[in-house]
Amino acid sequence: MDILKKLDWVTMVHSLDELKGDNGYICKNYTWNNRDRIYQILKKISETKNDMVIIDGISLDLNFVNKGHERNSIELLESLDTFYLVNPLRLEFYRPEDLSLSIFILILNNISPVGDIKYREKYRETLSEIRPGNYQNREIFDDSTDISEADFTRMVNGSPVRLVRRYLGGKIGFIGDRHGLYKSRAIFDIFES
Repeated sequence: MDILKKLDWVTMVHSLDELKGDNGYICKNYTWNNRDRIYQILKKISETKNDMVIIDGISLDLNFVNKGHERNSIELLESLDTFYLVNPLRLEFYRPEDLSLSIFILILNNISPVGDIKYREKYRETLSEIRPGNYQNREIFDDSTDISEADFTRMVNGSPVRLVRRYLGGKIGFIGDRHGLYKSRAIFDIFES
């Protein structure tokens, strides 16, 4: 999905007041614990050309961020019909000398699985969301054939259905498009340490 992103990564980092020190200097490290502020920052990141690096080996663009229907949860979306549901514990910022190489790491709270064990992997479970916060077997999404002409979402019996990947814990990293490891498999080494 190609989405026009107008906000530059470095400009986005400079827009975060908590990171500013004397004379506009951006601090080396910072941690946010407030979920509302974490949500706001993730929304800002989604406005940039970025790489969202998920601990189980997935790398994709973060294009949309919504508040989740589960308590304290956030939806991270690349497209409108599939989302990654997370429960953030904290968001960490790290800056090397070159600000374009800065990274954010989202540390997740551990949450309990709600689906059948066959839909579970090490860090996540993959289910179908048939109503906000109501999950069913993954096959419901996989077997859906109707597509809404209005917004291209998948439909089952006239109701929208989305694929949800509920992260049961772990961490997710975010880098900008000028990072040397942007869209590189080597980026996973940074987030596994």
